[in-house]
Amino acid sequence: NWYDLPLGDFVAMLIFDDDLGRPGMISLINSRLVEAFRGGLAVGNARGLRTFNQNLRLAQSVHAMYQEKYGFQTGLGVGGGRLRLPPYEQMVEDAFTAFMTDAAVNLFTRVNAYQTALRLGGQLPLASRTYRRWEAGVAQQLAARGLDPARAIPVPPDVVETVDGVEQQQGGATIQRQ
Repeated sequence: NWYDLPLGDFVAMLIFDDDLGRPGMISLINSRLVEAFRGGLAVGNARGLRTFNQNLRLAQSVHAMYQEKYGFQTGLGVGGGRLRLPPYEQMVEDAFTAFMTDAAVNLFTRVNAYQTALRLGGQLPLASRTYRRWEAGVAQQLAARGLDPARAIPVPPDVVETVDGVEQQQGGATIQRQ
């Protein structure tokens, strides 16, 4: 019975039951992730972290439900079901990279989100796993405003270096995962 579910799971089931298809589901998950970064990490306080965690849990629940229903093996030997979504962790990293490079999002909002992610380091490896994918562009924007990128977006101590040629690709840190 849906009404016995916790609120977050109830909302996820309502969203999932809407049958958005793969592109719609990716868009929905990304929208929750962007809200987690903008309304959560960028705020940086306890309320913001609650917003961050709620949106991450909702995105993860919807991702898991979709994968359970559509992420089956096709038997064609070509890497799984064609409707399968990318791994959740990769979607989070790709969404954070897109958020950090989105010029439509205020630069200071993006920097605040990064600084919170950096503070959460061990619990949330977003800063270290995505830094090399967006740092050059954001550093350039900061310098153009007369700000010091080394202070605003310092390199995480455990930064994941990417392989030459994959810095701008989605899933740029994927090589280290394998």
